[in-house]
Amino acid sequence: MKTKKLALNAMLTALTMVLLTASSVLPSGRIAAVVLAGVPVLLGAVANGGKSGIGIYVASSILGFLILPGKAMASAYLFLFGLYPLVQYGIEKRQWQKNWLKIASKLLAFMVMLVSVGAVALLVFKVNFIITESRLLPVVALGLVCVSLIFFLIYDKGLIVVVNIIYRRM
Repeated sequence: MKTKKLALNAMLTALTMVLLTASSVLPSGRIAAVVLAGVPVLLGAVANGGKSGIGIYVASSILGFLILPGKAMASAYLFLFGLYPLVQYGIEKRQWQKNWLKIASKLLAFMVMLVSVGAVALLVFKVNFIITESRLLPVVALGLVCVSLIFFLIYDKGLIVVVNIIYRRM
């Protein structure tokens, strides 16, 4: 049984790397590919436990930074789309009776991840031209956060659907 779990984790890591590579080299659909790259992490966590999901996430994050030609998508995976499925798995695994507590926890986790992505963009990738060139930065930032939250809620619902499909098949 241990060999079967190891083989599944290896295949899910390989699938994650295929999706991350596609997100780095395809001319369009980059965001969709990196968003989908988080699904194998969730599959591993649901099928084999949280430690398997963490292993897939760590292995694919390291491989992503070593292999991928562009580091921007690897960073998006590392700080947001690869990490969030694990956070969601942990939150959903808790049997909280109040739905608002789950949603609030997920939104808080997403905001922390979003701030970390913004910090990496500013500090590592030197995207500070946005700050120096924009007089409407607070309005633009607030608008981006609102749009991000809407897309996040859609993404979260999609991951919940994936988990329900997996549980029905098990």
